[in-house]
Amino acid sequence: MTLTKITARLDRTESDTLVFKDGNSLIIIGIALVDGDGNHIIPSLLAPATDLEGLGDIAIGTSQVEIVISGTPRNIRIRADVDNTGIIFIGKTGILSDKTNDYVRLNAGDEHTFQFNDITNGVFAISDTVGQTINAGALLL
Repeated sequence: MTLTKITARLDRTESDTLVFKDGNSLIIIGIALVDGDGNHIIPSLLAPATDLEGLGDIAIGTSQVEIVISGTPRNIRIRADVDNTGIIFIGKTGILSDKTNDYVRLNAGDEHTFQFNDITNGVFAISDTVGQTINAGALLL
């Protein structure tokens, strides 16, 4: 086998891919994005978090509530309080307590973490029961 470096042009960046080449077979062993000056670029969802934001307890009822994050999140964690008696529905604006437009459903004590780095669409919660609580936090870029 021969170690070969392949460079492909992607928009204004380059992608350096190292492969083992054996006849017609290629085995990828690494990919690195670099800008025009040769500096490595880390895609935002792969970048390590630089800070965290605890959002605390958030009251949820039968009207949608936006989960407000002031920084740019990498991950968002939402946990339904163990004393909840209803279901919490998480989704984007327009979510309804009849499961319309929900992304995930949380029963009492359930927790869900997801990657999300564009809060322009917002993240919302609603319940089928008044007087529910979630706890949320975010790892920030």
